[in-house]
Amino acid sequence: MDLHVSDRGLTRHIPTERLRLRPLDRADLGRLQRLADDPGIAAMTTGIPHPFTDADALAVWRRAADGSAGATWAVDAGDGLCGVVRIGAGLEFWLGRPFRGRGYMTEALRAATAAWFVGTGAGTIAAHLFHDNHAAGAILRATGFRQTGLSARHSLGREGRVIGFDMALTRERWRTVAPLAPAVPLRIDTPRLVLRELRPGDAAALGRIAAAPGTAAALRRAMPVGSAAHPVAAPAAWIDGHRFRGLPPQVLGLGLVACHGAAVLGLAALTPPPAGDAPSLVVALDPVAQGAGLGTEAAAALLAHAVPRWRIDGVRAAHDPGNRAAARMLSRLGFAADPTRDGPAIRARWLAA
Repeated sequence: MDLHVSDRGLTRHIPTERLRLRPLDRADLGRLQRLADDPGIAAMTTGIPHPFTDADALAVWRRAADGSAGATWAVDAGDGLCGVVRIGAGLEFWLGRPFRGRGYMTEALRAATAAWFVGTGAGTIAAHLFHDNHAAGAILRATGFRQTGLSARHSLGREGRVIGFDMALTRERWRTVAPLAPAVPLRIDTPRLVLRELRPGDAAALGRIAAAPGTAAALRRAMPVGSAAHPVAAPAAWIDGHRFRGLPPQVLGLGLVACHGAAVLGLAALTPPPAGDAPSLVVALDPVAQGAGLGTEAAAALLAHAVPRWRIDGVRAAHDPGNRAAARMLSRLGFAADPTRDGPAIRARWLAA
């Protein structure tokens, strides 16, 4: 981990396709002790002893609660804790024996590393892999880590120093690593539109829409307009940060372009929230496509897909006070004014958990 990074913007609750990453709770202590009291886990980690006692579990929980161990997530497959991921001075992770062989830890690490890079200023996540821990090596490589060196670390479980591989995942590598891309492209069909994943080639069209008079100000707040000399630079960077990688909008955001045939008519997106908040809905259409209800159609389709898939508890949206069309669209979508927020007519749509 880079020194002096701040994790104040870190997402602590992360739903994935099959898992939920959440803060370690005191109610997890019994299961934490039973799962971690495994000589195989102790032998492949630096800081877990065997036997692993109730006192050891309590110490892990206390360090997670006060943040002294970095960011700690309990990995929950739906019926309680099944493993732990921690990112601090380095990455540490383990999964209980009954839950192995299902790809859970690869799924959890992709989400946790994304949350760390998005929520902190870190440039690198470091990890150490004992030379005989082949399963963890496969997981790290699938997440994008690369070997950077060799060193020996002390293992409590082995009661001695063990040679292993130093591994690292840089921010640049994380942003481009192929395994983060979903196997099946995301596409949502509506009666009049196709919502598809962002592509680099969409930068010119989105830049033109963002700069057009009458385009929703929310898009310009979310995606800066490019300069006259470099009109696609800002949209291209925004596309790179919001393209679909199979991770929830609460972590990375999710942007889809609205198309009619080959023409890009606009954008429907959920942008990442501040820690503990809700993602924000952004909808913008080319002025030539406005006034026909296409924005409502695109937004409704995006919400209908994303909310149940990633168990999103609430969505926020904002519009300028004079934008009556945006106010009507949000009202039709079920948004209501949020009296707890200041700003340009901010509305919130809170959904059942």
